[in-house]
Amino acid sequence: MVTLDVSEAPGRTIGKARFPQGIHLLCIGISAYSRLSSLTTAAASALLVTRRFEQLSASAELPLPLESARLIVAPSDVEVELVGRLAPEEVPRFDAARSECTRSQLVDTLNEWFEVVRRNPDDIALLYFAGHGIGADETPGEASKTLLLASDFEQDFSRAPRAISIEHVISALQPVSPEDSVARAQLYLLDCCRERAWEGPAAEQGDLSIPVADRRRMVRHARDDRRVAVHYACCAGDQTWSSDNSPGLEELRVTNYCQGLLAALDRLGALPVLQVEQLLQHIERFLQAKHDQQTRRGRADNFALRLLPAGFADSSRRARVAAAGPRADSRAPTEFESAPALAPTLAQSPMGGALAAREVSAAAPGAEVGGSTSKASPGWLWLAMGVPLVVLGGVVASQYLAAPEDDAPPVASAGQPSVDVVPAGVTLVPANDGEDPDMIRFVNASFVSGSSSSEARAAYAGCLAYGEAHGWVGAELPAAMPCKRPFEASPFIRETWTHQTRSLAPFLLDSHEVTVSEFATWLNSIKTQLTFVEQPTRGLPLVVNARGVALGAIAKTQESAGSGKVRFTGQEFAAGTTERRPVTNVTWLGAVEFCRSHAKRLPTEFEWEFAARGGRGRQYPWGDSAPSDCAAAVYGRQAAQECASLGGQLPPVGSAAADRTADGVWDLGGSVSEWTADRFVDPRGNDSTCLDSDAPCRVVRGGGFVDHAVMMRSALRGRVRQDAAFDNIGFRCAKDGS
Repeated sequence: MVTLDVSEAPGRTIGKARFPQGIHLLCIGISAYSRLSSLTTAAASALLVTRRFEQLSASAELPLPLESARLIVAPSDVEVELVGRLAPEEVPRFDAARSECTRSQLVDTLNEWFEVVRRNPDDIALLYFAGHGIGADETPGEASKTLLLASDFEQDFSRAPRAISIEHVISALQPVSPEDSVARAQLYLLDCCRERAWEGPAAEQGDLSIPVADRRRMVRHARDDRRVAVHYACCAGDQTWSSDNSPGLEELRVTNYCQGLLAALDRLGALPVLQVEQLLQHIERFLQAKHDQQTRRGRADNFALRLLPAGFADSSRRARVAAAGPRADSRAPTEFESAPALAPTLAQSPMGGALAAREVSAAAPGAEVGGSTSKASPGWLWLAMGVPLVVLGGVVASQYLAAPEDDAPPVASAGQPSVDVVPAGVTLVPANDGEDPDMIRFVNASFVSGSSSSEARAAYAGCLAYGEAHGWVGAELPAAMPCKRPFEASPFIRETWTHQTRSLAPFLLDSHEVTVSEFATWLNSIKTQLTFVEQPTRGLPLVVNARGVALGAIAKTQESAGSGKVRFTGQEFAAGTTERRPVTNVTWLGAVEFCRSHAKRLPTEFEWEFAARGGRGRQYPWGDSAPSDCAAAVYGRQAAQECASLGGQLPPVGSAAADRTADGVWDLGGSVSEWTADRFVDPRGNDSTCLDSDAPCRVVRGGGFVDHAVMMRSALRGRVRQDAAFDNIGFRCAKDGS
């Protein structure tokens, strides 16, 4: 095992931004298995990932707050030979990191890592695992069932597996109480196969230290306030890929996923803020462009891996450490922190300047950028990625760093004017100067909103064809289908009322819908100002603030696991088991109040539409085709609908594999419909539902779990009275951009 102590700087605050103290990195690579087929790239991949993070941390120009690093590997013979011949300077560290990596040894290593991570809430825990894995029965967004296989794993289904459950690892780093110092930001990069499920007894906790499982220490009503991101190198039921190493090679090969991670770190290293979402998007684009390999998200919280504002980066990281003073704790250094920092020799990359300029120009169009350089690995590390440098600097880089194809200018069609559309992109800078990493910034937002008459009629005809394909014809169409009524009386006609070219001011939009937990936390912060008003017709009381504004309907009993309601326990508002699901039963007025209290606002309907459609005018947030897979988006989950077999439960935000735009905004197609800021106006003046001046209608956008697939079109416009609260309507917030 090899360890590294990079700095002893405590977490610090500058201005309004909270700076991460640093990353505690644990890299595990298991190639040598005693009862399974051995691998030839896992140990090499773990070595290179550790090396790359250390180089970024040691470089004055690319500072990355690496507090500690640990590498543990069980290499194959061929990896030992290639490292010794191609990278002799790495032999001491590779030898020191070698272990059999049995389950008991992995447990010891993880427990030691836990001790280091449980020191400061501003720390970041980062685990990279390369090796064999299984877990095809996983439900996206729920507790992970993936097992990380130890070297002594065997397929004996009569006893618990010699493996580590990633669910146990995540639970081990859950705060037991609000006072716990455990790192509140955690990233798990799992470079392992998941092609089948484990058919034997569940993995045992054994000696793995999981304080939250000790009920004696459990604090009542303790909240899990972590940000956790889990990224799998492949989908459940699939396997990850790499080119095998063999004796005599002149390059050290690593897994495809490791290639993507190293390439992403090289390109994002120069940014003042490095967010998890940026890192994962770059990995995904790289793998899709170069290897046609699909990754998968588990828990998908976003947070900053690094936050260094202009003027804060010194020429020496040690100078910052000295100025910051001693650590907040007086505990003696562990093995993780006792080794001296390494000083790797860095080679300059000829593509650093061009790439850095591209990232900055995306953040500030028209700004002059020059002289930017970034550091790269020594030559043998470039060979280790299995990709020639000239290719990374040219073809591949342009494939996955270029603006997504979805944002290409639209092609003029019948009934649609030809316009010059400037595609929007996500700027690779903090959404709000580092204060809110969960928001996506949109600039140069110009597009054609709504639909032409011919487009709307074509969509209406598509709805009828969809109904016929599902066995619903004529009057038998379900009442919820938007083509149940004639075109002139259907929601499709509303799209034609907003059909025009629009240019929007820069804005920011939440990447996820507001969750039950977030709304409950806000209600608790103002609960002394709230009262309840009974609704005899619904059975759910409305919660009303001191100004008489009805914020939403509240449950007074324990809701089912699939509910988006906040409930009142008698003393406080609680999320229960539903905390990560989108909050529902909130009125438009309640959504406005929530966003305002967080220095935000509701998005306009055209900001929402642009985020969903992009400059090209996608039909759906992910492209131009309705979903055909119930796992791709959350829709049709009511009785007799397409995905009724999944039940009527509302999954956590970010659960759907495909319902994410190229810019990183989740659930604009399905999950729940969403309030927007705009008042709904029928130019014909004959919509009796919305004629009440005291409770006008507001525009609602997006489909939801109670809707059919055709209702997830991004141009479709709904309308609901602003004082109403329903099970299928939630919201997200926005704010003005700079």
